[in-house]
Amino acid sequence: MRCSLAIATFVLLGQLVLAQQNLVVNGSFENPPNCPSASVSFAASAMGWVSGTEVGTPDHFHTCVTIDPLAVPCNWRGCQEPRTGDGYAGIWAFSKYHPEAREYIQTQLIQPLYPGVRYEVRFYVSLAEHMGGYAVSTMGAALTAESPDTLDGGLRLNADPQVLYQGPPLTDTINWILITDTIVSRGDNERFLTIGNFFADGDSDTLLFNPNAQLSELAYYFIDDVSVVALDSVPSGVGIDEVERERAFNVYPNPNNGQFTLAYDLKGLENGEVRVYDMVGKQVFTQTLIGEAGTAEMNLVELNAGVYLISLEVNGVSRFTERLSILSE
Repeated sequence: MRCSLAIATFVLLGQLVLAQQNLVVNGSFENPPNCPSASVSFAASAMGWVSGTEVGTPDHFHTCVTIDPLAVPCNWRGCQEPRTGDGYAGIWAFSKYHPEAREYIQTQLIQPLYPGVRYEVRFYVSLAEHMGGYAVSTMGAALTAESPDTLDGGLRLNADPQVLYQGPPLTDTINWILITDTIVSRGDNERFLTIGNFFADGDSDTLLFNPNAQLSELAYYFIDDVSVVALDSVPSGVGIDEVERERAFNVYPNPNNGQFTLAYDLKGLENGEVRVYDMVGKQVFTQTLIGEAGTAEMNLVELNAGVYLISLEVNGVSRFTERLSILSE
């Protein structure tokens, strides 16, 4: 099994942010702050990811689990090695007996998509044989400005996936199947990435593939190696090199337990604020900065372990954004 560590960083170089940088935090579901278990939520173990719906319960599978149901490679859903690293996610994409029932996984990108720029979106899926009696051909990814709402109070999300598998139902339980496409940002401030089946039951092109599966009425898919990468250089709007940035905005230590230091230099500007957002875009902390330069001690120990975005803002405009990882004690 190959082992890789996927770390997304926000790097500003001159007037350009380099292409080939994955905007997805923890795209291969590695390094859980909490090892997956029945008592640990998906968001608490799959760093940077949440359920796309309030009632959904996606699964996080990882080698840190020694027994079922969330172990790797074999678990209560099926047997599959991670495509890379030590973990992957899993969702319920169709049910014969629960109309329009869906699960989704969702993350907030390191930065919104830039208007007119081409992005390559990729993720891999594999059907879980224990709960993969059915297969679908409508797995996709939607990039939106806000977290999508459900339709009519149901379980299916109201979003049109820009990236969609096109082919026969996804029945492979052995290999990882790549789903990918190149999109051009519409300039809608797309910053949420949601993966799942967005189509109604009648449009999902379902196939009863394995009637002998333990739960043959379901279509359940493992998901791994998610990425959103700019194919063109993206204007940063900041115009400083990495050395300058380290002096202007530096969080240390990072990761941390919720207590850390922020060093900042607003370069003559005033009215600076530091704001922290969770991965669904909710502001969870704010603090006014005193003076145009200095250090500030941050205490966020009351926040749950996980990944957040910390932003240095002046007059409501973000100047710098960084990933902030808070670990459990």
